[in-house]
Amino acid sequence: MRQNTCHTGGASGRCGAGTPASASSRNGGVTPGRILLVDDSDDVRRLLLLYLRSTDAQVVEARDGRSACDAAFAAQNDHRDFDLVLLDMEMPQLDGYTAATMLRLQGYCGPIVALTANDAAGERERCVSSGCTEYLRKPVNRELLVQTVGAHLAKRCCAKGRDAHVAPAAAPAGGGCGTMDAALQPFLKQFLASLPGYVGQLEALLGRRAIEQLAQTVHQIKGAAGMYGFERMYEVAASAEGVAKGMARAAGPVADVRQLKGEIDTLIGVIRGTCGCPSTTKTEAGVDRR
Repeated sequence: MRQNTCHTGGASGRCGAGTPASASSRNGGVTPGRILLVDDSDDVRRLLLLYLRSTDAQVVEARDGRSACDAAFAAQNDHRDFDLVLLDMEMPQLDGYTAATMLRLQGYCGPIVALTANDAAGERERCVSSGCTEYLRKPVNRELLVQTVGAHLAKRCCAKGRDAHVAPAAAPAGGGCGTMDAALQPFLKQFLASLPGYVGQLEALLGRRAIEQLAQTVHQIKGAAGMYGFERMYEVAASAEGVAKGMARAAGPVADVRQLKGEIDTLIGVIRGTCGCPSTTKTEAGVDRR
C-alpha cells in the first residue's frame, strides 16, 4: 500500500465552506473527479445521485461501510483514488465512524464528508475524530451539498497539479426549482410505491421481535422521508428508531414491546395516510390494525 500523509482538515468542522466548482484539465477537457457515495438507503442514494449531477463527477455507490472500504482500497491499488467520499454514518455491517477510521488507516487522504441525521451533542466532534473532514446534517440540503462537493473537488484538482476552473453550480432553468422538481418526480413516485412494502416489513419484524432489523428499516424510512420532505413521517420514524435502538442496546431478552408497538403502529398509520395503503392489515399475531 502506498504511504500517504493524510490531512483530514477536521479542525474547523465547517460545512459548505468554499465556492462550488468544477475542475478542468490543461487541455480543456473536464476532469471533475471521482466520488464514492456510501448510504444504506436506496432511496437516499438515488436522490443524492440526482443532486450530484451538476458536479459532473463520476459517482460510485456503496451500500455499507465494509463495501465502501473495499471499493476505496481497490481504487487505491488501481491508482485511481476517489477524490471525495460522502459517507452515511449510521449503517449496518460497518457504520460510518468505523469506516472513516479504516479508510484513513488504509491510507486514504481525500476528504470524507459525513452525512448524518444524528443531532446529539458532540456528533460533529465524533465524526471528525473518526477521520471525517466535514459534517453535513440530514436531510441534506441540495445547494449546500453541491457547494461542499464542488469546493473539495477543486482543492483536490489543484493538489494533484491540475488546473481548476471555479464556476457557480448551474441553476435550474428559469431561475427556480421547477426543473429539479420535475427531475425528482420519478424518484418520488418510486419511494411512494415502496411504502406498502415497508409496512409489510415493519409488521413482520415487529411480530418476530427482530428489534435490530426493525431499527435499521425504520432508519431507512426516516432517511428517505426526510430527503423527500415528509416531515411528519420523518419525525415519527425518528421517534420509533430511538425506541428500537434503545431496546436493541438493552441487555437480556426483550420482554415488553408495547411501547415499540405503539411507535410502529403510529408510523404505519402515517405511511398509509401518505401512500393510500389499505387501512386494515393482519399482523403475524393475528391482530387487526385499523
